Amino acid sequence: MCELVEGILAITLLGLFLAAAFAGPLLDVLGESSGGLHLVGASRTGKSTAAVVAASVWGKPTADAQLHPWRGTANGLEGIAAETTDTLLILDEMGQADGREVGDVVYMLANEAGKQRASRNGAARPRQSWRALFLSTGEITLAQKMGEAGKRVMAGLEVRLVNLPADAGADMGVFQDLHGKPDPVSFADYLQAAARANHGIAARAFLGRLAQDRAANAAGLRTELEVLRDKFLAEHVQHGANRLWITLETGTSPRWKAAVDHAGNRHPLGPCPRPWCSSRGPPKGGEPSSISGYASRCELEP
Repeated sequence: MCELVEGILAITLLGLFLAAAFAGPLLDVLGESSGGLHLVGASRTGKSTAAVVAASVWGKPTADAQLHPWRGTANGLEGIAAETTDTLLILDEMGQADGREVGDVVYMLANEAGKQRASRNGAARPRQSWRALFLSTGEITLAQKMGEAGKRVMAGLEVRLVNLPADAGADMGVFQDLHGKPDPVSFADYLQAAARANHGIAARAFLGRLAQDRAANAAGLRTELEVLRDKFLAEHVQHGANRLWITLETGTSPRWKAAVDHAGNRHPLGPCPRPWCSSRGPPKGGEPSSISGYASRCELEP
């Protein structure tokens, strides 16, 4: 896993997706609601590689384990969401989803509960519930997918699922540096092979440190994180920023870095997701140039 993360250092969107993989457990710590990040771009821009890398934090990054297709039904996704509560839910290729119900699925995932159903005798069945930061990929946005079915996306949906264009600004999709590989395809193949060979280690180290900190002083941990969050939100655009802040916290704070390093992993740091910033409007006081810049503004050590 160490060699995998070394190749991700300084890669904008890939580093962000990897950091997001660790963010799910912090939703409970902070009492934040669920929501998602959607990496959108043309074919062969590295979206699937980003999903594989993120999935490897928790386990085997394959379709029969940590990666799930958007083409499943809403009922089926309820069960998957419940199984991944407080960890990570990844939905790959939104283009395969049903445009008539994809918006309802996003609302359902963000609202943290499935449909209320009745048993044969009319009594209410227990509803499935969850809490998760979910990641999504696709060649089209949620609005475009819903538009195929003649539906219009509401503003509330765009807050629940934030679009991240799969363009790091180097004409190589999500990549900014190929780290010695001859082309983006070779680098993507290298990252995917490394992720499939080394997976499920980093999450255990991260959870161990988080459990230790909560057991020692749960109230103090929450207060510390709330102070950092409030400073971030005071300076940045609000739409979806809570979710982005939790992701950046796991990607920059030395609190989590030490635990992951101990498990033999380098910590993901890289330039900030400027495409997200520009798509939602500039942060207050100007746009920092890197995740380390975000960290310094939040008084985090990179």
